Amino acid sequence: MPPGGKSMVNEKRVKLPFNFVPPRLHGQKSKYFQPREKELEEIRSTILPSQGRQGHQSHRGFLITGLGGTGKTELALQFVTEFEKQFHAVFFLIANSETRLSEQYSTIALDLGLVDSSDTTNQELCAETFRNWLGDPAKGAPETPEARTLVNWLLVFDNAEDPAVIRKFWPGAKSGSVLLTSRNPLLASPELSISGKMQLQGFSTVDGANFLRFRAQDEKPKDLRTEADAEAIVQWVQGLPLAIDQLGRIMRCEHLSVSKFREMYPTKSDLYGRLHKVDEDGESLATVWALNELYERQKDTLALLSLVAMLDPECIEDRTLKPRPTSLNADGSAMTLPQYTAYRERLADTSLIEVDQDTQEVSIPRVVQDVTRDMAVRHGFAASAFNDAVNRVAEQWPFLNRDYKTGSATNVERWEECHRTYRHIRHLMDVHAELTARAVSSLASTELIELLLEAAQYRMECGVSHEAIPLLDAAEKTYKLRGPHPLALDDEQVKTYRGRIGLAASSKNSVDLLHYAQLAWEIEMARHQKIGHATSILAVAYNDLAVAWACHSEWEKSIGLLKESRSIREKLPGFTRDMLFSPLYHLGLIFHHQGNHDEAERVLNEAIKDREEAFGLANVASLR
Repeated sequence: MPPGGKSMVNEKRVKLPFNFVPPRLHGQKSKYFQPREKELEEIRSTILPSQGRQGHQSHRGFLITGLGGTGKTELALQFVTEFEKQFHAVFFLIANSETRLSEQYSTIALDLGLVDSSDTTNQELCAETFRNWLGDPAKGAPETPEARTLVNWLLVFDNAEDPAVIRKFWPGAKSGSVLLTSRNPLLASPELSISGKMQLQGFSTVDGANFLRFRAQDEKPKDLRTEADAEAIVQWVQGLPLAIDQLGRIMRCEHLSVSKFREMYPTKSDLYGRLHKVDEDGESLATVWALNELYERQKDTLALLSLVAMLDPECIEDRTLKPRPTSLNADGSAMTLPQYTAYRERLADTSLIEVDQDTQEVSIPRVVQDVTRDMAVRHGFAASAFNDAVNRVAEQWPFLNRDYKTGSATNVERWEECHRTYRHIRHLMDVHAELTARAVSSLASTELIELLLEAAQYRMECGVSHEAIPLLDAAEKTYKLRGPHPLALDDEQVKTYRGRIGLAASSKNSVDLLHYAQLAWEIEMARHQKIGHATSILAVAYNDLAVAWACHSEWEKSIGLLKESRSIREKLPGFTRDMLFSPLYHLGLIFHHQGNHDEAERVLNEAIKDREEAFGLANVASLR
């Protein structure tokens, strides 16, 4: 074994033990203090590695299902906390989307040392490398197969939704332990090696009543009336931890004892009547109650929650939510930072959101998001909340194509900021589709289209072009929903075509590449004739069309278009040499295909020199 406490893993040296847990969950104890010893024992007996069992074996999989708010994540986290020392490596993943899983797999592959930093531009490769390692995680490199041992790992898929996505990321071969949590009881399928499952129920009446009194800070000793009232309320909400938590915090914030709250709502019907709806799902009962209170008495706090409901639910940065110069309170006054902090504290106090004490990042349960968006639609403020979210994300996104400058493509210096903001764009895409289906009007569609196209470009730059497809599809669908517009001069349509051009180029689809490049060139030529002078976008259109013809081996036609692209760039205001990178780059490739290697080398060296002088050596990570 290598020195320094490190182990040899598939010829890569990684330090064990290794833990990968989301920042907001790392070191966090269960909010819902019920031990759930019976459930923990059932999971332990199914997936905990057996002593003396080494080598290849079947996956030890376990599925926890249940309504939102039953504490599935809490139970998984409690299992990890109690038994993590039984594993060499623990990976706790947020599994509600393919994009997020791909990002986490890629990050783990780098942190484990399975890939080098130079490989991170190809996220798909990184993710597949980690998945393959899970199937054969050799702990040592002995001389004989008999002495070979494997890393005992635990993989947690939390909030898994789509069986097809989970199958894609399911570990190869037959090794390790997998724990899944999901609201979908049908997640288990024959393709997944799941040895056991449970449908998580709410707390028992007694445990739930104790929890309610604890959250309401109403723990009078030997008070039979308080105990009886608490038990009745727990039964109304089916013992669901999230609902009990929210109701208890509401009582505390409103300075109500459990019995006083019961006097106000003596029966379940009285409480449901307060909600103006018949809803037998305890998971949303307390949430709706809390939101109605905000709507009637704290509209500014509800406005902040509505903004959070439009964004990705995990780890929303404080800077994304802080008041801007245009942020107003319900009375029309400018929102101050102390006011914003007070609104956020009220939401955290009622368990509608969670705030990380160290990073100040905000997370929100999905059920709270769903109910909040539903209320926003019913009361007519969904569009304003959505538009606010889009504008805030746009302020953070490092745009490539806004005020387009030729030569700036694939500037990797912006990728870190793109990574931090990209998940919100994906979430906004889904929310836009939901709100559109519910006939919500006045949505910021133009701004969303621009973000979707930018995000698609970013994913293609990172080597995961397949992730650009749904973004481009959504951009085109949103564009068409806007109604009549002057096609020949519409910026969004041209940008949509450019997105398709990039996708076709990365997938080597020469037919689509020529089709969209021709369409974009025609629109830009029409624009040129209208305004009377060339633009950088026209130079790009010439360049794209040249690449398309080159893919059809029309070399001379392609060279002529590249020369025109270069000529346009040299005449642009503020011209610098790095703006010639793209035509030089593609010209060099054409010379190479023609067998003129000396000329190809000369042109490509010229392009590289210009690129390095403009952007620095850090851009060697670019796919270019």
